[in-house]
Amino acid sequence: MKNASLRCAVYMMLYYSVHVFYQGFLSKYYQQQGIGGTALMLLLVSAPLVAVFALPVWGTLSDRSRKRRRVLQLALSIALIIMPCLYLSVSPYVLLPLVCVFAGCYIAVQPMGDSLILEELQRSGKPFGPVRLAGCLTFACVNLIGGILIRDDYRLIPLIVTIGIALVLLGTKLLPDLPGHQQNGKKLAFSKVLKLPHIVPVLLLMMVMQMCLGYFYSYFSIYFTALPGGSSGLLGLAYFLSASSETPFLLWGHKLFKRWGAGRLMLISAASLALRFLLLGVAEHAYLALASQVLHGLGFIVFTVSTSQYVSRVAPDELKTSAQMLLSVAGFGLSRVPGILFGGLLGQYFGGEKGVFLILSVICFAALIAFIPVFFKLPPLNGETK
Repeated sequence: MKNASLRCAVYMMLYYSVHVFYQGFLSKYYQQQGIGGTALMLLLVSAPLVAVFALPVWGTLSDRSRKRRRVLQLALSIALIIMPCLYLSVSPYVLLPLVCVFAGCYIAVQPMGDSLILEELQRSGKPFGPVRLAGCLTFACVNLIGGILIRDDYRLIPLIVTIGIALVLLGTKLLPDLPGHQQNGKKLAFSKVLKLPHIVPVLLLMMVMQMCLGYFYSYFSIYFTALPGGSSGLLGLAYFLSASSETPFLLWGHKLFKRWGAGRLMLISAASLALRFLLLGVAEHAYLALASQVLHGLGFIVFTVSTSQYVSRVAPDELKTSAQMLLSVAGFGLSRVPGILFGGLLGQYFGGEKGVFLILSVICFAALIAFIPVFFKLPPLNGETK
């Protein structure tokens, strides 16, 4: 395939096909194996905790590599070997080191892939939104089909994830084999990314929202299926709705990004998440929780795509991958650890997830109020010189 957008879109479709089962159903696999309480919380928190240390390493390796695609393939290869090992034991003590090694590699896949795709699309003058949309719609459809086919039996999840990773590994051949811009001898430390324009307020608001989403993504499946009317089939529909709701922003978001920039778009995300968590906190039936998924199209996708585009535009060539890794370190690693850990403890205190979602709603609303004066004092953060 010669068309850059099409090649990148096919890769996105492969990646998000496997991410469906890793993100949405793996926690249900643990639960079905009899793992719960503190042991489950430790398994869930291990992934973002490991990411804090692993992502800067992968980012530096990629930026200093002559062929960045090979670093991506190495991460996928290690993940491919580790995932089927989850069948070795149902003991949390055996699973924990396996989950840590897997997470340390798999979590780096998205930012490394995004870095290659964003640079390729910027060079060819193509928008990122339609390419990301291909992944979104695939994520939506696979969730819907997967939720129906699983039928509340999650024993095949590690096998499905393994097959999916193998396909993604093959799909990396569709990506451009761009060099790391530090491979010519110019070395820049990962910490230099923290000096990008306006990166501190961007990271702070993003971290608040990602902290809340850390709890959401870890416990939503368990909470949803425990509500009256909840099931694996309806859970698949819930993820289908959330992914489908991303379509409008991915089609027209580049115009909003150019006009408003990352900071102001993040305020929309904070408002959307506040409302979404409020609905989850008052839900007495799975149908209201299902309806809340539509707000995903104004929340997660808006701030993740906007911040990714922003740092890609303002980061120097030598730090393209490291800039994406910083977003993952701050957003996935540093933020989701307290979200999962303290959220899990609060859930045990309240006797369930409902009270935690109400607290998350208050946190997102407070963040919205706190950052409105910050981002409206700045010019639109879209990477253009004002």
